[in-house]
This record gives sequence, C-alpha cells and structure tokens, in this order.
Amino acid sequence: MTKTFHRRNPISPDHAIRVLPPLMALVIPVVQTLASPPSHIVAATLTMIQCAVILNVIDHPLFCLSILTAIDATTSLHTGGNVPSAFLPALLALGYICYRYDLLVGALSTAIICLVESMGRFWHITAVPGDRDLVYTLLVVMMIACCGRMFRQQERQLRDMQEQRLSEWRIRSQRHDERLANALHDAVTGDLSLIARTAQRHIEIQPNGVIESWTSVNQWAMHALDEIHHLINHLDRQSCPRVVRIPGCSISDMQLALQYESEQLAELGLTGHANVRMLERARAVNPQDMTFITDLSKEILVNIARHATANSKYELSVLITDAAAEITEINVTDERSEMLFKGGHGLAHYGRLVKQRGGTFTYSVHDNLWTLYVYYPL
Repeated sequence: MTKTFHRRNPISPDHAIRVLPPLMALVIPVVQTLASPPSHIVAATLTMIQCAVILNVIDHPLFCLSILTAIDATTSLHTGGNVPSAFLPALLALGYICYRYDLLVGALSTAIICLVESMGRFWHITAVPGDRDLVYTLLVVMMIACCGRMFRQQERQLRDMQEQRLSEWRIRSQRHDERLANALHDAVTGDLSLIARTAQRHIEIQPNGVIESWTSVNQWAMHALDEIHHLINHLDRQSCPRVVRIPGCSISDMQLALQYESEQLAELGLTGHANVRMLERARAVNPQDMTFITDLSKEILVNIARHATANSKYELSVLITDAAAEITEINVTDERSEMLFKGGHGLAHYGRLVKQRGGTFTYSVHDNLWTLYVYYPL
C-alpha cells in the first residue's frame, strides 16, 4: 500500500524544498523547549507563536520575519523564561525574502535584522558591548542574504535558458514546417496540375467509353490538390511567400508579382495558388523572356477574374526548365471556350506571340472546367 501511495502521490523537488527547510528550522526550538521548558505562560506563548510562524515562513516570509524579529527583540530585553532563540528562524525568513523579492526589500530586511541584533547585544544585560560575536552574527546575516540573492539569480538564468531553448525549438520547428511546405508545394502541386490537364486533353480525344476513366483521374487529381493545399496551409503557419531565388534570374520578382495578383483574386472570393518552380539544371533566363513569362502569367490570373465562377478555386503552375517554360492553369467557369478570346488583346494576343515563338498555347472547357496549357521555348 505504501508503494501505491508513492506512485499516486510522488514527492516533487519543489514540494521537498517547501517542506524540509521549515521542518529543519523547527527542530531547534523544539529541542530547546524539551531541554528547558518555558517557566511561565508568556514564554510558553512566545514559543508556540514561534513554532507556528516557522511553519508558515515559506508562504509569508515578510510577515514571519517581522514576528520573529519582534520575538527576538523581546527575548533579548528580558532574560529568563527559557524562550527559544528566534534568530535562526529569522535567517530562514530572510533567505526566502532575498530569494522571492527584489533587491530593495531584501536590503531593508537585512538592515532590520542587523539593527535588532546590534541593539540586542548592547541592551542585553549579560552581553558585553563590542563582543566579537556581533561581528560574526552580522557576517552570517549578510551571507544568508547573499545566498538568497544568488539562488534568485541562478533561477532567473535557468528560466532564461529554458525560454531560449524553447524559442530556438520553435524557430527550428517553424523553419522545418516552412521547408516541408515549400517542398510539398513545389514537388506535388505542379505535377498534379499537369495530371489534371493531361486527363482533360484525353477526355476530349478519347471515345466515350474511356471518358469515365479519365474523368475519375481528373477528379482524383483535383481532390489531391485540395488535400495538399490544406496540408500546406497547416504547415505554413506564417503564410510566407515561397520564393526560389536563383542567381541571374528574376524568378523571385515573378513570384511576388503573382502573389499580388492572387491576393487580388482572393478579395473577389476566388481561392487558389500560383506556384513558380525552376529546375536546378535550368540555365538563367534572359530578362526579356522572364518579363514575357511574368506578364503572361499575370494576364492568366486576370483572365480568371473575368470568367471564373464566383467563390470557385483555381490553380496556376509555372515550371521553368532548361528548354522551355510550361504554364498550366485550371479553374471553374460557366462560359464556352470560344467566348473567352475575343478581340486582339489579352490571352489571344499572348497566344499568337507564343505560337510565333514556336510554342504551344492550348485551352479547353470540359464540364465547366477551364484548362490552359502554354509551352514557351527558351
């Protein structure tokens, strides 16, 4: 039964620190009282008060110090009665005061004890003024006060170290989550968008009997995109822009520009992501081509606001390789594809420029899902 009690009620170090010092300080007056019992009722009352104060010195050190100092001064004025000395319990209270309170309170408490002990040595009828015991007593008081301050500073340093470790752990965890979110976004979303685009193209050219399979592939890809974005949003708590900085290339400026356009779409109730990825083996893109790719991507996002269904989702992926820049965009729309390009500006204008460069510019609408694919040679 004893083992079960200790398992259910373990004794913590803080609990031991709060209990053991008062009990140890209580041993001295108890032993003195048993060796020399109080001779009258006043002495017995002071002894009982002293024992009660010692048990509460941890919770109320200032109040207990004042009571113990008063008892010490009273016993120094009147000899006899066999009242236990309150000096050692007062030192215990002083140590806790210097440990728990600021420097001013500790200094005042130390000065009060030193003053009472000094005056007690002179007004006690059996004491000899100028005795060396007074110097030793004051040194002990100073030492106890310094120990209390030392433990206070040590605890503060330990607490600061723990907070610093916790802050470092949070920073490492945040950076890990951001790297993981960037890796997921760069490695998965673009490929899933390409899968959905490929499924849409096969839906258009395959016979009716095979359409259902490609429709399922398209639905699975879109569902996977949604789940990946939920995971990325959970990891990327700070919503930091995922910018890939490569020397000799303004891809970071492109990412910031697309992020601004995405924020504009978000204000219109459209949710989605614009992902820019550049392969490591890709060479630096010249400023003219990068400007064209950026403007084309921005025009695609603007075009989403013109024909996308309200409160719908979109996905834009820009992949830059050594040979070309591939742009894939998917969103929900209620319009037919032939109604989207009218006039000689906008996406129709960029489509002609891409084809003049020898690239590919295709788009389609199937089951109210708009799909755009651009292959721009570099």
